[in-house]
Amino acid sequence: MRNLQILRKFISGSPLPLPNSSVFCIGENGYLFDVIGLESGEGDNCEHFLSNLARVSEFAHIEELVKSNFLQDIFHMQFISNTGCLYLGTKRGQFLQFYLHVGDVEELFQSETGLATFAVSPDSRFVSIVTRSGILLLLSLPNLELVFEEVLFDSKQWDNSSGATSAVQLCWRHDSQYFVVNIPDEKTGRRLKIYDERGMLFSSTEDSTHLVSDVVTWQPSGGLLAAIEKPPTGKDGFLISFFELNGLKRSSFNPIEGKKIDKLDDIVSLSWNSSSDLLAVTKLKAVELWHRSNYAWMCKYVIQRNYSTDGIKFFAWDRENPYKLYIVFESGYYSFYDFNLTYSSGYSGGSALTVSINGANLYCTPFRDNSAPPPYGFFQISVESAVKEVVISSFWDGFLCISFTGNIILVKNSGTELSVCKKMIIENEAQLRSSYNWTWPNIRTLCCINENRILVFQLPEDIADASALSLLSQTQSIPMNCSSISVVREKNLESDNILIRKHGGSILLLNLQYPQNPPKVIFKVPSHCFHNIKYLFFGAPVMDAGDDDELNRMIIIGHDHATRKLEIFLGTKASLKLAADCTSTAIFDDNLLFTTIQGTLEIVHVSELEKALTASTNGTRAKVEQYSRKVEKGSVILTCCLNQLMEPTLVIQVLPRGNIETIHPRPLVIASIKTLLRHEEKRSFSVIMGAMRRHRIDSNILLDELKLIEKEGTSNLTVAQAFRSMVEDVKDSNILVLLVTEVNSNHLDSLILMKSVLKDYTESPSGKNGIQPYLATMAKLGLYEEILNSQHIIGEEDREVVKSRVKFLSFYADNADTLYEAALGTYDLSLTAIVADCLNKDPKEYLPILNNLRVLPSVKRCFVIDNSLKRWVKGLRSLLEDSSVQVEEIVKYVEKHRLFPDALSILAENSVSSARDEADVILIQKALQNSYGQYLEQHGKLHEASIMYKRAGCSGKAIECSVRGGCWESALPFIEDNEENKLKVYHDILSTLQHKQEWTSAARLCELYLADYRQAIEFWIQARKWISAHALTTKDPNLKDMTSSFIKPKLVEHEAFLEENLKNVLQSFRHHIFRFRTVRLRKEAKKLAGNEEAGDNFSDTDSVSSTSSVRSSTASSAQTGKTYRSGKNKRKLERKLYSLKEGSRYEDVAIAIHLWEAFTRLHQEMKPDVAQTSESLWRFELDQLALRLTSQFDELVSEVDNYTKEIWSSSTAEDFTILGDLNTP
Repeated sequence: MRNLQILRKFISGSPLPLPNSSVFCIGENGYLFDVIGLESGEGDNCEHFLSNLARVSEFAHIEELVKSNFLQDIFHMQFISNTGCLYLGTKRGQFLQFYLHVGDVEELFQSETGLATFAVSPDSRFVSIVTRSGILLLLSLPNLELVFEEVLFDSKQWDNSSGATSAVQLCWRHDSQYFVVNIPDEKTGRRLKIYDERGMLFSSTEDSTHLVSDVVTWQPSGGLLAAIEKPPTGKDGFLISFFELNGLKRSSFNPIEGKKIDKLDDIVSLSWNSSSDLLAVTKLKAVELWHRSNYAWMCKYVIQRNYSTDGIKFFAWDRENPYKLYIVFESGYYSFYDFNLTYSSGYSGGSALTVSINGANLYCTPFRDNSAPPPYGFFQISVESAVKEVVISSFWDGFLCISFTGNIILVKNSGTELSVCKKMIIENEAQLRSSYNWTWPNIRTLCCINENRILVFQLPEDIADASALSLLSQTQSIPMNCSSISVVREKNLESDNILIRKHGGSILLLNLQYPQNPPKVIFKVPSHCFHNIKYLFFGAPVMDAGDDDELNRMIIIGHDHATRKLEIFLGTKASLKLAADCTSTAIFDDNLLFTTIQGTLEIVHVSELEKALTASTNGTRAKVEQYSRKVEKGSVILTCCLNQLMEPTLVIQVLPRGNIETIHPRPLVIASIKTLLRHEEKRSFSVIMGAMRRHRIDSNILLDELKLIEKEGTSNLTVAQAFRSMVEDVKDSNILVLLVTEVNSNHLDSLILMKSVLKDYTESPSGKNGIQPYLATMAKLGLYEEILNSQHIIGEEDREVVKSRVKFLSFYADNADTLYEAALGTYDLSLTAIVADCLNKDPKEYLPILNNLRVLPSVKRCFVIDNSLKRWVKGLRSLLEDSSVQVEEIVKYVEKHRLFPDALSILAENSVSSARDEADVILIQKALQNSYGQYLEQHGKLHEASIMYKRAGCSGKAIECSVRGGCWESALPFIEDNEENKLKVYHDILSTLQHKQEWTSAARLCELYLADYRQAIEFWIQARKWISAHALTTKDPNLKDMTSSFIKPKLVEHEAFLEENLKNVLQSFRHHIFRFRTVRLRKEAKKLAGNEEAGDNFSDTDSVSSTSSVRSSTASSAQTGKTYRSGKNKRKLERKLYSLKEGSRYEDVAIAIHLWEAFTRLHQEMKPDVAQTSESLWRFELDQLALRLTSQFDELVSEVDNYTKEIWSSSTAEDFTILGDLNTP
C-alpha cells in the first residue's frame, strides 16, 4: 500500500559531453565511472580516458582519472567495493584492471576470440568469463588460475552482428557462492544455468520455461533470480519471472498488463535495490519502479525525461542507500533521485483515506468504514495514464492525482464508489513531468516543486463540475532551492501557509497569499536529516493572530528514515531527541504516535512535548510521560481515524507479512472522549460509555474530565447534568453499574451525586433500568441498611426479585456477614431471614438467634441487636429508653465504651424524656457528668474536668482541678458564698501556688482576695517584680517604710548577685575558649606533621564505654544483624563522647556545644533578668548600680559574641560535620 515519494531530485543543468559509445558503472558514494573516447584520432590512434561524476553536485563535472590506449572498445565495466578495483572488458578480448589508489590500467587476461561478457564475484576471489566462441571460464583472482572451463553453446550459431552483450549475461549472487549465466538454447530459446563457486553446475531452468531476453539479475537478500519470460500460449507481451536457486519458477507478473504493446516497452535491464524491495525495469525511454505488496507487484513510479525523443543511456541503484538511483539519458543529462516508501494517507470526508498507486490503477480504502487488506483497496479506479502522485485534503471528500501525461484528475468518494469528478491539464507538459511533491493547501490553490522553484496553480471555481475540462495556468513561480513542501493547517482547516524544507536543512514558513514577503526561518537542521517533517500546535489558537503566534505554538517533528532518528523542535529555542530507532510517525488529535524497531508503539501528548521543550529552554530536563504498548516487530503506522463508533482506530501494517492490523490505543480513545464531552452537538453518553466499556477505560478518568469541564466554565455541562444525561442515554444498566463500581475514594462526592440522580430516576415511571446502578451506588457508599430499608427491597412484593437484588448487593459486600449484619441492623427479622437465605447461611446457625430475638420486647431486642453488632451508641439509646434499666448499669455501659458526649446528647432528646420521668433523667445526667469528670481528670484535661464537676454539683473537685490546671481564677466562681469557706479555699490555693513557686499568681491572690499586702510584697519580690511590690506600699500607711527597709535592700542584693554571676559566666567563657584554642592548635600541628590520627584516641575509653555503669540495652536482629540501642543509652553515650574532659578526642566539639548552650542561656534567661533589674534600679534612683550592671552585661555579650564568631567561623565549621548542619547564631 505504500507509494514512492521523492525526497530530493537533481537534473544537470546542461548535457554532459558524452558520445554514444560511453560505458558506465556505479561506484562507491554514488560516483559514476564512464569510459569516453576522444575525438582527436581514429582507430588505434584514438586515446581513451577514465572519468567520474560527483554524487552530490548541482553541476556534474568530469574528473579525469587516467589516459591509456588499453581503454579502446570497452563494452562492460564492474566496480568491486571491498578492493576499490575497477574491472573492464574490451571487444578485442582484453580483461583489464584499474586500481583507484594506483591510477594505472593493467591487463590481466586476453581471449583470442574476444569476450562476450564477464562478472567478478563480490568478494573478488573469482571472475567468470564467457568468450565470443561460447566458452565459460572460471578464473581465480588475482592469480588468474583456471578453476573450470565449459563450452556453453556452439560458436557457429553466434550472430556477430548482434553484438557481444546482447547474447549472454553473467551475474554472481551477493554471497559469492553461486553465479548464473543466461545463454542461447536450441530447445527453449534461452536458458539459465546456475554454477557454484567451484564451477559445478548446480541447476538450470526447465524445458517448459521460455526466456525471451538475455536480462537476468539476482536479488540481493532473497536468493531469487529475475528474468524475462514468454507468456503462456495465446497471450501477447512478456512476463517478469522469478526463479529459485534450483531453477524452478517461483512467481511472475506482467509489466504491461492492460496496455497496448509498443516496441518502447522492450526491457533493457532489470535491477534490484540493495534492500530487495524495489525492482527497476529499465526500458528504452523510461524506468519503471515496481514494489511488491503481499506478493502482488505494483508500478509505483515512472521516470522519463521526454517520452518521444530522450532515451535511457544508463541506470543504477546506489550501493548503500536503497532508495537512491542514478540515470544518464541519451541526451547527456545526468540525474539522481532520492525516494522514500511512504503511505499516501490523509483525512477526507471524516475518514482516513489511503490510496495505493499501481501505474494507472488506484486502490483506495476509507478506514472509517472498512479495512481492506493489501495490496488492493476497498475502491478501485483507473485513469488514462500512470499516476505519479496522490494528494488528499480534509476539505475534499476524495483525492487529487497527478499523471505523467500532464493531467490533474479530481476523484470523488461518494461512499459507495470512486468517480472522476474533474480533469484539469497544465499547459506545459514538460513542466508537469519534472515536478514533484504536490501539495493542496486550500480548495483553490495547488503547488509543487519544479527544478528549484515552487510553482503555484489556481484551481477553477467550478471544481465540482465534471463536464468542463479546465486548463490550469501558473499563477506564481517562487525561486526556492528546496526538497519538500507541506501544508501547515490546524484542526484540518484550509490554509495558505506551507512548510518548506531546503536542501541546506532550513525549515521555512511561507504564506502563499503574500509570496512577495520573505519566508520565515523556523529552525535549521543538518541537511541529511528529517526528510519527514510533521508539526503539532500546543495551546489554544488566538483569534486574528498572525503567523508569529502560529510559529510560537508550533512544535516541529523531524524523522529521518535512514538513521531512524526522531527529534522535536520548538523553533530555534530548544530541541529534544525522542527516539533513535523510530520506524514511522503519525499525528492524531494533539498526539504524536511513533513505532520503534523493537516493536513498540509510543504515544506522547503535545502538552508533554511542550513541557519537555520548555524545560530544555531553561537548561533543565523534564521526563516525557508517554504511553507504550507492544506491537509486532516490523509494524509501521499507516493512518489513524475515527471509526463509525467514534473510536480512534490506528491502522498498522506489519511489513514482514504485509497484513493490516487495527488497534485502539487507550490514550487516543481517552482523547476522543474528552473531545466529545466538550462538543455539545456530538456529545452522546451512550457512545462514550460504550467506548469506555469496550476498551476497559477507568471511569475515574471520565469523572476527572467532567469536573475539569465544570471548573473551566467554557461549557454549560455540569457533573449533575452529565449524570442525568448519562442515566437517560445509556440503556444498558451494566455500563452504569461498571461506572459506579470503578469509582475510587477521590470521587465520593460524585458518587453521592450519582446516588441522588439515580434515586430520582428510579422513582420515575421509566426508572426501572436504574435500580441496579442505584443498588450498586448505595453498596459502594456502604449504605446497606438504608438500601435494605428502601422500597426496592422491603417494598418489593415479588420475593424472587428481592432475592436477586440481595444477591446483587452481596457482590459489593466485603464478606457475607457484612450484608447479614446490615439486615439484622434494620431490626426486621423477616428481612434478615431472607438475606441469610440468599447468602446461603446455615439455618442451624441463624434461625435460633432470630427466634430468641422475636420473644424479646421491642426495646430490649433493639439493644441486644445493637450490642451484638457493636453499635454502642444505638445500644445506649435503647438502654436509656428502657425504663427498667438502672442508673448504675447505664453508667457502667457508658464508662466501658466511653460514650459520655453521646450519652449526654441523647438524654436531651424527647424519646428519653418520654420513656423516663424527669427526676430519673436528672439523676442519670448527674451521674454521667460526675463519671465524665473523673475520666477527664485521669487523662489530664483538668480544665474540662472542673467544668464537668461543677455541672455534677461537685464544687470541691471542680476547684481542685482548676488550681491543678493552672487556672485558679476560674475556680473562684465555684466557691460557696460562706465567708469562712472562702478563706479556707483561698489559703489552700495559696499553699498550692507556693509549692509550685508561682510567685506572681500567689502575689495577685494575696493582693486581690486576701488583702494581705505585706505577704503580697514578699511574693512580688520573689518574682523579681520590684515595681509591683513598691506599688503595694501606697495602699497601706503601715507599709510605707518597707520600700527603704525591705524592697531596696533586696534589689541591691539581687544586683550584686547578678554582677557576681556575670563575672563567673565571663570567667567560664574565657577558660573554655582558651582550652578550645589549645586543642585546635594541637590538632593543626598533628595535621601538618602527617600523623593526624596518631594521638591518643583511647584516653577516654572509660567515658565512652556503654557498659561502665549501666547495662547495655542493645538487641541484635537475627534477620539483619543490626544492633539497636535504647534512647536513654544513646543520650548517655553522646554525653560521654563529647566530654569536656581534657584530652578527650572530641574535646573541641564538646567545648563548642557547651559554649553554645551557655550563650543561649545568657540571652534567654539572664538578659531579661538584667533588663528588669536595671529598670527597677533606675526607678529607685540607683543610677550608678544600674549603669554598672548594664555596662558589665554589655561587655560580657560583646566578648562572648567574638568568641562565638571565632568558634563558628567558616574555617572551623567544617570540622564539626559530625554534628550535622550547624548555623551561626
